[in-house]
Amino acid sequence: MRHFSLDDEPLGEKNIYISPVTTPTSTVDEEKCLVRIPLRDARLHTKDVWKYIVQNLPYFMLVISLAEAIIYFECNADIRKLLRFDPDKKYEIWRYLTYMLLHEDVVHLTLNLFLQCTFAFFLETKQGRLKVAILYLAGGVTGVLGASCINPGILIGASAGVYSLLISLVADLYLNYENIKYKAYRGICISVLVLSDITFNLYHFWSREEPVISWEAHLFGGLTGLILGLALYENTKGLQQERKNICLTFSSLLYFLIFTTLVIITIDSGASKCANKMNS
Repeated sequence: MRHFSLDDEPLGEKNIYISPVTTPTSTVDEEKCLVRIPLRDARLHTKDVWKYIVQNLPYFMLVISLAEAIIYFECNADIRKLLRFDPDKKYEIWRYLTYMLLHEDVVHLTLNLFLQCTFAFFLETKQGRLKVAILYLAGGVTGVLGASCINPGILIGASAGVYSLLISLVADLYLNYENIKYKAYRGICISVLVLSDITFNLYHFWSREEPVISWEAHLFGGLTGLILGLALYENTKGLQQERKNICLTFSSLLYFLIFTTLVIITIDSGASKCANKMNS
């Protein structure tokens, strides 16, 4: 047993002391047998919470969100035209990423900023900032490629990247199913968000309301989140390593095949359009 002096109290801790040998007939000096039981200071607990939050803030996503907000409120029409995805300017490579910085209105902007920061916070604490950034950007690029191949049109918004993060939660849930608390509630939340978005998209499609929502970008962004999530995300005491290696190999090949196919179709359609313009 370790002995403590009453004056030997660690700074910042509140303690109570008991003596395990105290009895009505005890003759032992009680102070020499005191056992310290620390009571955490509420101020230290609050400090730990803030430290956890600061360490796990999604800094990459916060910077991206800030840039999106600044561009929405400060940029003029000429800059927006330079940044948006235009199917007639497919060879201007920057447009496949910069279109994500633009939004139609305040509701569109606010919803995307809230969702991408929320998803990034929960994912980065487990999977790391780099992997989440890769999924967000890859979802945006693959989403616009898919939209340009199926239904070419001017495209703006970060929804494909947001959807990539959302559906990547399914990959995280699968890889770490045995280790996740409240897995049923998490699955329900993901399902509700996906079904709500699908319902919203179908409503706009049937009612033909403006602005038109690109379901193609959402679809390919979500596929990217699922496929790359299975390839990149870590499993902590979840799947056996052999099964994880199978997920990594199969998912990587599948994404490479999808991405390469979309790029080839995009280049081919762009070349055909240029040839038609020259002939005319």
